[in-house]
Amino acid sequence: MSDLSKKKKSDSPLERLLNGLFKENPTFVLLLGMCPTLAVTTSAMNGLGMGLATTAVLMMSNLIISLLRKVIPNRVRIPAFIVIIATFVTVVQFLMEAYLPAINASLGIYVPLIVVNCIILGRAEAYAYSNPPIPSFFDGLGMGLGFSFALTCIGLVRELLGAGKAFDHAVMPASYVPINIFVLAPGAFFVLAALTALQNYVRICLKKAGKHEKAAKIQSGCNEDCMNCPDKGCSKRFYDDSKKSEAKAKKAKAAEAKAAEKKAEKAKAAEAKAAEKKAEKAKVAEVKTVETKAAEAKAAKENAVEAKAVEAKVAEEKAIEAKAVEAKAAEKNEKPAFAIREEQPVEKVEEKPAEDQEEKSFAEIKREATGMVKEQAKESVASPEKTFRQIKEEAEMQKRAALEKSKNQAADKNTEEKEGVKND
Repeated sequence: MSDLSKKKKSDSPLERLLNGLFKENPTFVLLLGMCPTLAVTTSAMNGLGMGLATTAVLMMSNLIISLLRKVIPNRVRIPAFIVIIATFVTVVQFLMEAYLPAINASLGIYVPLIVVNCIILGRAEAYAYSNPPIPSFFDGLGMGLGFSFALTCIGLVRELLGAGKAFDHAVMPASYVPINIFVLAPGAFFVLAALTALQNYVRICLKKAGKHEKAAKIQSGCNEDCMNCPDKGCSKRFYDDSKKSEAKAKKAKAAEAKAAEKKAEKAKAAEAKAAEKKAEKAKVAEVKTVETKAAEAKAAKENAVEAKAVEAKVAEEKAIEAKAVEAKAAEKNEKPAFAIREEQPVEKVEEKPAEDQEEKSFAEIKREATGMVKEQAKESVASPEKTFRQIKEEAEMQKRAALEKSKNQAADKNTEEKEGVKND
């Protein structure tokens, strides 16, 4: 059976009636309301009248308090309970003065004192303020009937033993001698103790037989005697209602949820921090790779530029050599025709040294050109400030100068040869 079905069964009207009469009898079990119990139970009629008046107040106050349980603030609930109970006590007192004046006179001051009766205030606090109206109404009825039954029993025993009567009718024989102490105050303690002991004996016998185990587990009220309370799992106290316990549970849950949120936030922050560190490391690695690639590309470009410069210089040297060869060939082709007609001995004697001079001059020209190119290359390497264009222009100027020099030397030789021929 589920907890909800158990709760519904425990809040049924029949269960509430039996609970007040036997399981949680306010006088014999909870030991509440001892002042009217000991004071007004001199006769069975007084006990019954006091019990019925208390029952009426219990039923109506429980009903009204249950209806207003969501309206009454928690901090002022006790004063509100007392105001509601006092209203119904005043109504009951007026009705008793009007219709039962004898009982009202015998009860005296104890009728107004129902306002502060701990049974009524205790049931309002323990049950009516936390449960629906119908179960609260029957809870008040059951508690009132249990209180009336207990007061009637005590009053009946005291009246029988102290006066030999029951409900003002003679019961004992004429030879019976009344025991006056039972009519006095000590007799109330004796009778209460005896009836409570009898009731406890019956409960213990039922518990041993196994018939009272279920009933012992169900307890909706509180007698404020926590040391002797059979309900070890009871969490209710006279000044601690279920709403407070619910509020505490909600606060505990909220605190747990807040702690869980803080833990989750810390974990997220740690994860975000770790992710940031990883991203930074990745960025640093990327920057390093980019720098490495840039350095490699720069080195490759520099190597390519140097290789191009060397190739250009080699090509220039080759071009200079080719031009020198062409110049030599041109000089040979430009010889005058009259020089060829000269006699063989003269030509042989004079042409050999001329050829040697021409060959030497060409070698010198070649050596000077290559030396100039090398010097220019050294200067270009030593002075990186000169551009490739400047180096090229200087090389061309030097080539022109070398060609002009070779042409001048060739012209001088031709003039010398012509003069020699004329002289001959």
